[in-house]
Amino acid sequence: SATPTVAFHACFNNDVNYLGRNQNLLFDKVLVDTNSGYTQSSGTYSIRSSGFYVITWLTPVVGNIPFELIVNGETRGRTDPSSTGNGASQSTTGVALLSLYENDIVILRTHSDATPTGALVNNKWQDSCLSLWKI
Repeated sequence: SATPTVAFHACFNNDVNYLGRNQNLLFDKVLVDTNSGYTQSSGTYSIRSSGFYVITWLTPVVGNIPFELIVNGETRGRTDPSSTGNGASQSTTGVALLSLYENDIVILRTHSDATPTGALVNNKWQDSCLSLWKI
């Protein structure tokens, strides 16, 4: 039987300020969601088809905001973008290849061990985004 296509890509429409520790990112610009797995109100993506997935996240920041990729409550990836302090943004990309199972929950959030300072930057040159696809 054919493997169903699973693809998800979401970004932010505007800058995101005032992030706290352990805060889920609530992407508000969903561009692709082939399996309707994303719940914007909680920032969670529910896996509907078991298999191998590639997950990427792009997080341009002004300030210092560590992020972590969470699957079922466990950290499965981390990035730590921090800018130089001169008002310019620094962009970091995280990549994870994971074996995921039906009903697993995927979240991108601020790290629980560090207090974020600054903002996620979203403009015509760069966006904060999360992508996921089954391979």
